[in-house]
Amino acid sequence: MDELFPLGVGVLLGILFSLRLGVLQPLWRKGLLVVIAGASATLISGEYSENWGFLIVDIGEVALAAWISLACIGRLPRLLPALKRWRH
Repeated sequence: MDELFPLGVGVLLGILFSLRLGVLQPLWRKGLLVVIAGASATLISGEYSENWGFLIVDIGEVALAAWISLACIGRLPRLLPALKRWRH
């Protein structure tokens, strides 16, 4: 259950990154948001009390979820016409 927060935040970041806002265009800003979100997930879940290594795991989870959701959103325009043809 503790892993749902980093995955959800990662998906939200992926959606936010797909909007291509000018404020988020430098890659370091995206990276900073991922690190902050991963650190927040570690602190909220309380995993830091067991081992600080969970910080790296949560940052990785947020980054992977953001990357996958960004890739899926990028492919949606190409998939929708194919799905419409398949449906009829």
